Amino acid sequence: MKNKAYRRLLPAAGIIYFLLVVYWVLFDGGFGRSGFENLGNISFSAMKEHFCKTGNLVPFKTIKLFFKGFFVTGSVSLKAFAINIFGNIFVFTPFGIILPLVFKKQKKLYVFLLTMAAFIFCIEVLQLVLLTGSPDIDDLILNLFGGWTGYVITRAVFKKM
Repeated sequence: MKNKAYRRLLPAAGIIYFLLVVYWVLFDGGFGRSGFENLGNISFSAMKEHFCKTGNLVPFKTIKLFFKGFFVTGSVSLKAFAINIFGNIFVFTPFGIILPLVFKKQKKLYVFLLTMAAFIFCIEVLQLVLLTGSPDIDDLILNLFGGWTGYVITRAVFKKM
């Protein structure tokens, strides 16, 4: 009975969490997102302008800026540092737990990492298209690290069981 409930509950929890993450990273005004507000303003020139203002394709550039701003210059608050560094990691950790438990193929590390990278890449592209958030390679790096962390935890726990 427990196994049957577990098989139904975990995918449902995964879907709910997936929808929450999509909302947080694209539409949540509390995080400075405005996905719904920009729907009428989407154009190539608007995307280009948005990317020039907020985007980053240089790996570790944003991460270094946050570390330097928090630890060296004091120009970044603890809240901003925690949200941008640890928030980007921890928000994707549950996927590293849920995906391998729900889908057999996700138990292979390379399949899991490819799935996570594709999902995160899609989110970053949607941030660009919807003119919300910051399309940033460092978000992909931190999010992927978070997913991998959850994957490692899951593998360690379930190998012992």
